[in-house]
Amino acid sequence: MHSFQEVIEHFGGITALARRLGVTSQAISQWKGEIPEPRGYQIEVLSKGRFKADRLPLRKTERHSS
Repeated sequence: MHSFQEVIEHFGGITALARRLGVTSQAISQWKGEIPEPRGYQIEVLSKGRFKADRLPLRKTERHSS
């Protein structure tokens, strides 16, 4: 399993990761080491498979029905 810190380092820091994901660095700081599931899949794509979503510390997100 990859750590949250490995992901941050791969992208060059929290600010760089936030920019790539289209979120604020404050949002990433609030994750507290658990990546929201949809962002995990986005990280997998952005890292060209270096980080597989199923090997990241993911936090399940609730789905809201409309």
